[in-house]
Amino acid sequence: MKSYRGVWGVALLLVYGTACAATEEIITADPLKSFFNEEYDLGSDYFTHGKDNTLLFRCVIDVDGDGLEDMALSELSIWGNRTGPVEIFIGLPDGKFRYAYTEDYSSTLSERCENRVEVCKAAEYATSGRCTWHEGFSPPQ
Repeated sequence: MKSYRGVWGVALLLVYGTACAATEEIITADPLKSFFNEEYDLGSDYFTHGKDNTLLFRCVIDVDGDGLEDMALSELSIWGNRTGPVEIFIGLPDGKFRYAYTEDYSSTLSERCENRVEVCKAAEYATSGRCTWHEGFSPPQ
């Protein structure tokens, strides 16, 4: 009878390696850059590079209650009725951020971000690497 020990070992390594890759932490000094350039495989699909000039959204709040500023990011073209997916980045003591999860804005974020919502035109960020943030959901013309 043939031994399948080697085959099972390879299969186990593939499964373990895939699970580890799926849970890899994403640490960034610039959450907006990571979000805009899709530098991580988690979260929702966004249209920051579409033909229309979509609006980037952010809300800076303390999501996890540790006293450090965290950041919620999204883009508004995929939203309906003022809600949609938002990427949550948790602030770290060294000033960097860790991607945490995707949450729907209509969850607790809508209340927590009510007066802290800011927008920027995606085209501005695409051409300059910077955003001029404006309060509310609509930037000035």
